[in-house]
Amino acid sequence: MPVEYVELSRRVVEVDAATLRLPRVLEILKASRLDPDTTVISTCATTPDDYAEVVVIDVKCSAIPSRNPLGLRTVERFAVMMSEDQSALPAVLALRKDFPGGTHLLATKRGEPKWLCLYFAPPRDVYRTWTGPSFLRQLRWWLVQTAKGTLHAADQPVELPFYDSPWDVVVPPNLANLRQQPGAKFILQAASSATDEGGTVLLVAQQDMAARSQQFGVGILDAPNGVQGSRLQLPFSLGDLEVEFNERGGSLAESLKAALGQLPAVGVRTANAGNRYMLLVNFPVIRQAGGAVEATQAIALVAGEGQLDIGAKLGIYDIRDGVANNFALVGQAAPEGNWRAIALEPASVLKGPDSVSFRHYSGIVNDGPANAVLVGVGSLGGELLNLWLRAGWGEWSVVDPDHIKPHNLARHIAFARDLGKPKVVACDEFATAVFGTKKLKSAIEGDATDETKDAIRQLLDGADLVVDCSTKLDFPRQSSRSDRAARHVSVFLTPSGNGAVLISEDAARTYRLATLESQYYRAVINDHWGARHLERHLGTFWSGASCRDISYELPFSSVVVQAGTLAERLPRAIAIDEASILVWERDIDTGAVATHSVAVTKGRSWNLDPLTVYADEGLLAKLRHMRAEMLPRETGGILVGYHDLSANDVFIVDALSAPPDSKHSEGHFERGVEGMPERLREIHDRTANIVSYIGEWHSHPPGHGAKQSLDDRIQAAVLAFGMADDGLPFLQLIVGEGEIRVHGAVAKFLAD
Repeated sequence: MPVEYVELSRRVVEVDAATLRLPRVLEILKASRLDPDTTVISTCATTPDDYAEVVVIDVKCSAIPSRNPLGLRTVERFAVMMSEDQSALPAVLALRKDFPGGTHLLATKRGEPKWLCLYFAPPRDVYRTWTGPSFLRQLRWWLVQTAKGTLHAADQPVELPFYDSPWDVVVPPNLANLRQQPGAKFILQAASSATDEGGTVLLVAQQDMAARSQQFGVGILDAPNGVQGSRLQLPFSLGDLEVEFNERGGSLAESLKAALGQLPAVGVRTANAGNRYMLLVNFPVIRQAGGAVEATQAIALVAGEGQLDIGAKLGIYDIRDGVANNFALVGQAAPEGNWRAIALEPASVLKGPDSVSFRHYSGIVNDGPANAVLVGVGSLGGELLNLWLRAGWGEWSVVDPDHIKPHNLARHIAFARDLGKPKVVACDEFATAVFGTKKLKSAIEGDATDETKDAIRQLLDGADLVVDCSTKLDFPRQSSRSDRAARHVSVFLTPSGNGAVLISEDAARTYRLATLESQYYRAVINDHWGARHLERHLGTFWSGASCRDISYELPFSSVVVQAGTLAERLPRAIAIDEASILVWERDIDTGAVATHSVAVTKGRSWNLDPLTVYADEGLLAKLRHMRAEMLPRETGGILVGYHDLSANDVFIVDALSAPPDSKHSEGHFERGVEGMPERLREIHDRTANIVSYIGEWHSHPPGHGAKQSLDDRIQAAVLAFGMADDGLPFLQLIVGEGEIRVHGAVAKFLAD
């Protein structure tokens, strides 16, 4: 059976190849003549007023599978057309009449040749390496990949042809649900930059259509189901669109009348109706006749006439003296006009912002927590919220007691219009501005530690993840005493802004933030990176009239850099069940980032009413090791940690080994003092004045447990008096055979 080819436009005439003059056309012609698998059929040119040159070639490609599902042949004929605009890529038109559609094509009118979308890069980038032979190779690559289904898989829903349009239509991501609401109506809202010739328009719900004049009308049409592969070309007139509806067993005229007939019965002034009308047409795709809908392809079409003019040609409206009346509603009828000739211009349909799309754009597959709470939305918390919102990760509520002050604007996502607003309100409005609709689940102004507030207590009770960005110690320590199910993570920046810290509980909350915090400080004390980790590089300033209104100098760039690291790393940290402590240090001069991971161990506690003392298994293992190294003699040293007297808690961070001038024997230990003042000062500096002296430890010889001897009690009582000046309790820890005990003393009171 002979192959039938599409005839080129009448204004394309065959010419002698010697008359061709466009450089890239000449390159294609030369390459085609030299290529053994390419045959030049003819050379053509168009009329001088819109000059272009054409080379018609037969291209043989033996790599095309003989029985490919799309029906591509080993030899295909193409017209390669180039205009005098040397910045435009060559138009490659497939001349076989039954050349398969639904592949990687550009939009053409019904009956015109299929136009191959040959390149993925912009013309300027393509032409950096473009030659005649490379063009032929790209054409064959396109044919082979399309035939194999690797350029566009055969079992995918068929893609629409590509096209350039001056119009972008942004539709709500939940449009299908909105249309199901009783009385749902929609209008197009033009962006500020839109003109009559193009721009961005937003499809928005409008409850009262009659009360609002429309400069740009819109109708939403649902086409009948179509079998996959039947959606080949875009309609460029209402007549073309009618053919699409007819092929699917539907009636475009009836669908249009239903959409246009929603205007009031009488008295609609044409001046208020606009001169354009947009159709949003949904084409459901089924795999085979009678099957279920697997996808819906939406296209937008801008009509060259307004809705009243279209309605008049459809026989819906009678327009006289600038006023339109609805014939059907006033009991009259009118003949149809030539509505099928009304031109349509395709417009790009863009899905509005939502978390699903944002995850796709960000390459994120994890939805994130469904009920996440961010405690503290200051500089770091606000930026983390911004990054997670734009990544589509998690559904968030925020809690913060503070409000926006002028200095906050230097490093916060808030704007000048937010001055005086609670930070949670500013963040809530920010999230709404990003998505165009209410996004945060809740925004509570208040202190997260104040559980007398029902809203805060209920929010934390219902959370599945709590991220602490509060920059204060209260919340992580208080939350550690709670048995809520939600996993807690604490993140913060170091004072200089050049470091960031992430402390994550395990999924089962066996490791709580409070004891993980003390392990973090032990690493700061002992690891090389801790020497300057909590140093403050910049100064402070007064941000208000109160003596407590002190803020720190910190560039927003440092916040953004560290927030980016934390925003990417936190989802990975909670993707595993184990607890973790991660530290990042950035070299401000080079930009290099060093990462440190701190080994974590399970917490231990002792109840010394009214005190509760906390330590961890890692510290206890260190104590046992120091005892074992000195056996059979006793040894000891000092304990460093910190007090939280508001909760009657004491945290043991580390146990220092015996100073060099200490005295050890099998029944006695006397701690020396050499180097201790300097070491305590260093610990104090490394931990930003958090960790200091809290007591003593010593070991007992083999065969002895950790119960206090009389000498131990006397030592505890004496040293407790030394701590009494500061009103602090004294701790004595004893490492014995198979056990470790902690004893506490306050002045003359001794507790065991």
